[in-house]
Amino acid sequence: MKKTFRDYVKKSIEADRKRLKIYKAMADTRVTGTLNARYDKRRNRYSYYYKGTGDMKEQYVKLKPNAKVWKLQQKRFAQEMIKVLETNIRLKEEFCRLIIPDVHADVLASIPKAYRPNPTFRPKPKSARKEIKQSENPFRREELKETTTFGLNVRTKGELAIAELLYSLGIEFYYEKGLTLRVPTNQTEYIDGKKATRTVWIRKTFYPDFTIPLPDGSIVYWEHKGMLSKRKYLERDMEKEIAYNVNLIYQPHNLMVTAEGPNNEIDLEAVRRIIDGWLMPLLAM
Repeated sequence: MKKTFRDYVKKSIEADRKRLKIYKAMADTRVTGTLNARYDKRRNRYSYYYKGTGDMKEQYVKLKPNAKVWKLQQKRFAQEMIKVLETNIRLKEEFCRLIIPDVHADVLASIPKAYRPNPTFRPKPKSARKEIKQSENPFRREELKETTTFGLNVRTKGELAIAELLYSLGIEFYYEKGLTLRVPTNQTEYIDGKKATRTVWIRKTFYPDFTIPLPDGSIVYWEHKGMLSKRKYLERDMEKEIAYNVNLIYQPHNLMVTAEGPNNEIDLEAVRRIIDGWLMPLLAM
């Protein structure tokens, strides 16, 4: 069962309670009295003073190891931390009591069967999406083995899930659409018999996993990394990332990046939260 945000908050409450015990033990000291620090312009530093319970005057404290002063400082810090932690625990507990779970499956289960989205009733694509454009990437076309319910061929199950999610939300996108960028490359040449290397800018075509046009005419690119354990894939991915950066394509401006786990698992609820919190507001502008 996937963890929800409420589960993480509950876990943080447990951690806060453990920290609270530590600070309460730190504050439980018999050392009493008050400290004061005044800035000394002549020495360009702070001077410390201690006043014990019942004392009439403050005593100057020399800057050297002093167990009494140290324990008083630790005690005061612990007291403030106790206040903060107790407040945070109370607020987090109230949050867990009031928050409504937003896990996609839970929300679906909470509404009547008749109103749960059934793919059978999904309208045909609008004219702009009437014809599903397949990948333009010529690299290993035989790997396009996964097919969505609306006829798009993709390479991995993670990409399949993302494509289905984007399509179900009515978001227009292109899969592996060619993107030609100017990228730097090192070229070796010989000048007067001496070997020299210079940087030359060339045009190279890349194929972002998902290209999403926005209403204002700008474009968002989505890269889903699914084979990071393979060296060649990782090398191509690093080359693409460098090309993106020098062409001002970067997170969180106009690039979104997700990845699969070591066993090719993908957290769809996390992907959905990214779409809801980042992509949908851009599409609404």
